[in-house]
Amino acid sequence: AVEVGGLFGNPNDLALHLVMMAPLSITLGIASKKMWLKLLYFVMTAFFFGAIMVTYSRGGFLGLLVSGAFLVWKLGRKNRFKIILVSSIVGLLFLIFAPGNYGLRILSIFIPGLDPVGSRGQRQELLWRSILVTIRNPWGIGIGNFPIVGVRNLQTHNAYTQVSSEIGILGLAAYLTLIISPFRKLAAIERMLLEKGENNWFYLLSIGFQASIIGYMVTSFFGPVAYSWFIYYLIAYAVCFRRIYKLMLDENVGHSELDSNQNGSPEPQMA
Repeated sequence: AVEVGGLFGNPNDLALHLVMMAPLSITLGIASKKMWLKLLYFVMTAFFFGAIMVTYSRGGFLGLLVSGAFLVWKLGRKNRFKIILVSSIVGLLFLIFAPGNYGLRILSIFIPGLDPVGSRGQRQELLWRSILVTIRNPWGIGIGNFPIVGVRNLQTHNAYTQVSSEIGILGLAAYLTLIISPFRKLAAIERMLLEKGENNWFYLLSIGFQASIIGYMVTSFFGPVAYSWFIYYLIAYAVCFRRIYKLMLDENVGHSELDSNQNGSPEPQMA
């Protein structure tokens, strides 16, 4: 347990939130031009990593690992081999020098015998039960009703089967669309700026938001958080980010057309 209450009384929820925030703090640090801002963001990131570690959340670790790999792949396009090598060494040292039995906790993902409380087996049982409930009830059994048909009155520890079993297949399709659609539009912004050769704030933040969404998608596979606030404010951030980018793009296009008109070029036709 962690010595905080409220929204983060559950250490897995705390880990999920920090997994989503870490890519944003990293990309904001890279994008910042002032040295003191860079230092501030990177120090915040270090605290995020430390806090994720002390939650002992295995789902949080996997989410951080996958979102970190995504960032390394996207941001290190020119020197991928060196960046991957350095990142792997840092990750290995992170596990070796982690306090307490954190390393054994992570290894219990792959070696069930290292899990003293047997939560891994229980979660597997809940996962299979939720899949079975989905197959038998494709329209869902109602929000919050899975514990009635679950194991020992527990929630399924998986956001996707939480939605599919309680809201149904159509609900799962809507949930995935809500997550994937902003991700694809962020990827489109990234590709557009990459083709232009612009390594600016919008380019870096589009990658950061993608990594945050990926971190949620991985971590939420191990927690019943589909109805919680985590992904929804991140989606709102992504939508607002895209709107700001579009407004800036339209403004730049307007200035370019105005300049061309002043130079004697033909006026643009109204759509």
